[in-house]
Amino acid sequence: MLWLLAILSVSAASLEDHLRAAVENNPEIAAAEARADSAAAGVTVARSALLPSLTVNGSYTHNDHETAATLPLPTGTVEVVLTPLDQLDARARLTIPLLDPTSIAGVQAAGAQKRAGQAGRDLTRESMLFSVIRTYYSSLSAEKVLIAARESEAAAESSLAVARSRFELDALSALDLRRSEGEAARARQGRLAAEADARDQRRNLSALTGLDAGADPVFEVRATPSGDLLERALSTNPDVRSAEAGARAARASRASAFWRYSPVVSGFGQVSASNATGFSGSNYSGQVGVQAQWILFDGGAREGRIAQSASAVVEAESRLERARITVADDLATAQDAFTTAQASLEAAKLAGAAMSEARRLAEERFALGDLDASQLALARRDAFEAEVQIARSEANVAISAEQIRFLTGEPLIGP
Repeated sequence: MLWLLAILSVSAASLEDHLRAAVENNPEIAAAEARADSAAAGVTVARSALLPSLTVNGSYTHNDHETAATLPLPTGTVEVVLTPLDQLDARARLTIPLLDPTSIAGVQAAGAQKRAGQAGRDLTRESMLFSVIRTYYSSLSAEKVLIAARESEAAAESSLAVARSRFELDALSALDLRRSEGEAARARQGRLAAEADARDQRRNLSALTGLDAGADPVFEVRATPSGDLLERALSTNPDVRSAEAGARAARASRASAFWRYSPVVSGFGQVSASNATGFSGSNYSGQVGVQAQWILFDGGAREGRIAQSASAVVEAESRLERARITVADDLATAQDAFTTAQASLEAAKLAGAAMSEARRLAEERFALGDLDASQLALARRDAFEAEVQIARSEANVAISAEQIRFLTGEPLIGP
């Protein structure tokens, strides 16, 4: 079953336009993207510990004197410079990890952090998009109230003109004239308040999306799913998914902390060049070998990391449980709000139709002199309040429906 909602758009820019503009322009979404990119780069950093590393260095040394030695050979003697006055050295060393459980666990932890960063980015993005939707429909409601307020003011001014004409003809009392003037003043104040609210909502929407909101009404249709929404929410809700990714990342970090007790084995090869030949008489030398490192005591650093990571796991799993409880509660509330808003909208439309007809009849009777100004003002006030209630009920239906989409992990923006 699909709930199809026909909803007025707040501006010539559609809801989809505002959502896409928010993705492109909103600074919070940009910051979330940057955090996700940073977490992804952490995988590259962690993986580098498992790759070969090449180190090259060189040095120049000026010795206080040259050292040489004369070596006997079968064919005679040869003089070998052991340390020249100006000594030049160069060295290149290649190290290849052979066994490094700590770094392997670190790569796995970094991958979990990357996925947690992506889930956090998605949560920020969807939460911001829902804020855009809520502000969009609130702005829509304010625009519709403004339209009704302007119509109410125009009608009050028209009635005031009629009242003045009738007063000049002694067909209307001074009290009724003052009532008409008061009603016109009240309508102007209502229009000014509606304009201020509409401007505020437009500014709020522009701050979120970077688009200027206009006032050209366009009808759209948004659909929300039905079925087992709770099961869907607990598996696809962005907050739950972010909490699940965070819990997996915390568990991976705890495993990585335990692997710090393991030894590290690596192979190496080194080539050296120097004009200090020593007794070998050669300017070049090379070595290859295997080395192992096993830290037996580090002052309790590993135990501290394990304790920290264990606490982080407890915190992450608690956050996950809270997220599941909150989402289930919010979904039930949103479903109730949607049902209530639908009923309120139907009631508001029925009341609006009745109040609109009552206002029409009151205006006709006032024009004929069969109704005083206070009764006309009451009829118009009731009709205006009914139009305001309709606008607010439409916004409530739209917002609660979109909240159901958000809570169940439905995409709030098209591909």
